[in-house]
Amino acid sequence: KNLTVSIGSLNRQKILDNVSLSFNSGELVGVLGPSGSGKSTLINAICGFRKADSGNVIINSLDLYKNLEQFRSSIGYVPQDDIIHKELSVYKTLKYAALLRLSPDTAKDVIEDKINTILNMLELTERTNLRVKKLSGGQRKRVSIGVELLTSPRIMLLDEPTSGLDPALEVKLMSVLKNLVKENRLIFVSTHIMKSLDLLDLLIVIIKGKIAFIGKPEEVCEYFEVDEISDIFHKLTKKTPEQWQIQFLKSSLFSFYVTSRLAAPYPASVFSFAEQIKPKENIILTKTEDKTTVTIESIEAELERLKKELG
Repeated sequence: KNLTVSIGSLNRQKILDNVSLSFNSGELVGVLGPSGSGKSTLINAICGFRKADSGNVIINSLDLYKNLEQFRSSIGYVPQDDIIHKELSVYKTLKYAALLRLSPDTAKDVIEDKINTILNMLELTERTNLRVKKLSGGQRKRVSIGVELLTSPRIMLLDEPTSGLDPALEVKLMSVLKNLVKENRLIFVSTHIMKSLDLLDLLIVIIKGKIAFIGKPEEVCEYFEVDEISDIFHKLTKKTPEQWQIQFLKSSLFSFYVTSRLAAPYPASVFSFAEQIKPKENIILTKTEDKTTVTIESIEAELERLKKELG
């Protein structure tokens, strides 16, 4: 809500300007915009990789920026450039990532089951023993997604995952992401390619850090008064970013997709925050009725106090 990011020391320039958004679990959300429009900045701000200068990110009534460690395993982030080791096989990439990311006491058979499930989910089973460097661009991106899926995140953010892919591979990858949201995940993806926008549940158009549109993909052409989605970038040049921002803030789409969503109670079904934290970590439990917040550590301390008091 109200996310703003600026650069520069003297004449600071806003590269993200007072952006407010609201998403639900089970949604595949895409942010579309020309190069330099602020897509990557928005993703970095949402996942906490690069905190916004002002504004906050709320997940299930909790402030992400104040609880980054607790949310670490709940959020998956796939950068635009692949960071997986190209000399390793697909299987070893996932195996070593699992050993690094999962709890040290995770059983070997649990790790194997998780890896096999991910390979099957991402249609990489036939590439298990192939080195990453021999994979196609789309397959490498799926391996990167697989690494993030190891911790079973309920929220995933992908920065330009279809960049450099041919149209067929782009559709394939977007279809994989569409299937992943069926498991009650929220997936947020930035793109400048328009071939698979019909697979999105929600589309955001951003220009120079300002939101110009939020709505269903089927609503975007009517809003911008164009015949094809591919005409949107040209249409964006017809007004200043400030004008597009003001037009959207005055629209019924802003009221429906932003204002009303932000005003609604936080849905309990988004995901169980506590179940995403390893047993040994400091779990935060929140009573929604009175907003009372306690931790597992405080509960244990209280139990010890009561034991001593009761003998």
